[in-house]
Amino acid sequence: MPMGGITGPSGGGSYTIAFDNKGVPTGGSCPNSTTCSWTQTVGSAAHPIIFVWISASNDVVNASISSVVATAGSLSLVGHANYSGTYGYDTWLYSLASSSLSSTTQTITVTFSVATGSNISFMAGSFTLTGVNQSSPFDGSAVTTSAASGTSISQNVTVNATGEWIVDSVFTSTQNTGSGATDGIKPTSPQTLINSVINEYDPQGGASYNGPIGSTGSISDGWSWIPTVNFLALVSVVVKPG
Repeated sequence: MPMGGITGPSGGGSYTIAFDNKGVPTGGSCPNSTTCSWTQTVGSAAHPIIFVWISASNDVVNASISSVVATAGSLSLVGHANYSGTYGYDTWLYSLASSSLSSTTQTITVTFSVATGSNISFMAGSFTLTGVNQSSPFDGSAVTTSAASGTSISQNVTVNATGEWIVDSVFTSTQNTGSGATDGIKPTSPQTLINSVINEYDPQGGASYNGPIGSTGSISDGWSWIPTVNFLALVSVVVKPG
């Protein structure tokens, strides 16, 4: 169900975007704390960008992200999608484009507004791309969408130049999958799964990419599920080479 679009200047650039690496906290979910940390290795290719996605389910308070920091510096919010207003069923996507990331191991620390626990579940992960425009990495602004009960979620984004990529982060509240289950959220073809994390209390989060994209215009970005889903949220953004 399309909920919005991304528009902006042409991608262009002399570099070609490539997937570099990925990382998740130990076990995928964040511990019962206000912070969550893990490491992300970045390769030597030029023009890197690091993304951190966070997905959350909280039945008590509307939790938020206080900060996302890597060794190279603070990450900026790309987009945030939320289903429900009083309580939180959310996904966030953060990024940092910097040449100082190349050939490093970054320690990533996410700080939450409240501690995780039985009623507040955070899942997180990270990934890096190379060949990305460093001064203006995104072709337009992030798109956010949310939906009620269903087994899939999608939105249209506008790609203005060939060679651009779409990356996203997703949240879903699954049922009866249990800890360590392998079914659940799956990115829609031709998207490629980056991370998929199932929390012991059943919610899931993840990230995917689609690229390089060989055509321009409206492109669908979405996820589908095997089990029944309660709540869904999705953030998508178009990344420019450069």
